[in-house]
Amino acid sequence: MSKNILIVGGTGHQGKPVAEKLKKDGFTVRIFSRDIKRAREKLGDYFEYYQGDVLDLDAITEASRDAYGMHINLNSSTLREMQKIEYTGTMNCVRAGKANDLNRITLISGAGVKRDNLWSPPVKIKWRCEEAIRNSGIPYIIFAPTYFMNGLPAYIKGDRAMIIGKQTRKIRWLSVNDYADLVSKAYSSQN
Repeated sequence: MSKNILIVGGTGHQGKPVAEKLKKDGFTVRIFSRDIKRAREKLGDYFEYYQGDVLDLDAITEASRDAYGMHINLNSSTLREMQKIEYTGTMNCVRAGKANDLNRITLISGAGVKRDNLWSPPVKIKWRCEEAIRNSGIPYIIFAPTYFMNGLPAYIKGDRAMIIGKQTRKIRWLSVNDYADLVSKAYSSQN
C-alpha cells in the first residue's frame, strides 16, 4: 500500500522536485495549493489536489486526513508574509498533523537557522517554525540546506550579478534533485 504524503508548498523551485520524486518512488502525493488550476498546470494530472490556504486550519486538516506524512515547504519574501504564511501556516500544519495523527512531518528551513542567529527577524521566525515542529510530538525531520544550485539565476538581475565573494566558511551548493531524494528517503525509512 502506498503512503500518502501531503506537500504544503509543492509547486515552487524546491516543492515541485520533491513532489515529482515522491511520486516516482511510489508515494501517493497530495498537493495543497491556493490555486489548483495553476498547480495542475505546473505539475500535471499525476497528483491529488486539495485547494486551500495555510491560514485555514480546517482546509489543511481535511487535506491531511489519512495521510502518512506532511512535507512543509512554505516561503515568503517579506517579514510580514513570513509571520503570516510561514509561521502561522506551519502552526496550522502542526495542528492538522496532530489532529490526524501523522506518522511523520518534514520541514525545509535553512542552514543559518540556529540560536546564535536569533537576532535576525527572518531567522527568528524560521526558528519558531522549527520549534513548533520539534515540540509537536510528531516524528520529524527538519532539512537545513545551504544554497540551491537551481537558484543561481536569481543572483543575476539584468546586467548586474551578485558576487558572493570570499567566505570564512566554504559554501556548499546543493542540487534540488539531491534534496528531493533526501525527502523521499525520509518517508521511505521506517524510523
